Amino acid sequence: MLKRLLERFGAEVVWAASVPDSRVATLDMLRLAAERAEVVITTGGVSVGEEDHVKAALQTLGRLDLWRLAIRPGKPLALGRLPRPDGREAHFVGLPGNPVSGFVGAWLFLRPLMGALLGSPALATLPVLAARADFATTTGPRRHYMRVALEFGEEGIVAKAFRDQNSAVLSSCVGADALAVIPAESRIEPGDRVDCLWLRSD
Repeated sequence: MLKRLLERFGAEVVWAASVPDSRVATLDMLRLAAERAEVVITTGGVSVGEEDHVKAALQTLGRLDLWRLAIRPGKPLALGRLPRPDGREAHFVGLPGNPVSGFVGAWLFLRPLMGALLGSPALATLPVLAARADFATTTGPRRHYMRVALEFGEEGIVAKAFRDQNSAVLSSCVGADALAVIPAESRIEPGDRVDCLWLRSD
């Protein structure tokens, strides 16, 4: 999934590998990845579990610029830099391990990063469409990005939410046209206006 999305965003994926849940293995793999690529992306290992070694490895080798966001899905996300042998730095993005969190994080963070590196302003932001919700939801302290299908009609756009918004259920991403942005501490009723980020790669 991430390889295909990165290619849509204009990146050339040069290498992919699995890493054991080991601090030493994680350190070695991040060093090697920074030698091979200008952008290093990981999935999983950035939370606070006993076997989550990515954040600590990044801090050992390079620098951590941001960690954990008040969003759902995708809270345990890390951004930083890794040193390269030529003296430059590789960009680092540590995505959560849950598949939907990785999908949302790719659109929200990898796409604008690729746009900046490629000099493509069109990739910097996703188009925002105002739609009427056909669903009800309540959010807590985090902003929620709900996967929705959009219906375009004479009376405007309707956002239809996928029933299962669990971050482990990737099927909600397959048919998603957009991410409905639901602010923290809010309640949405059917018919309310919601802003939707249109998932377009151009």
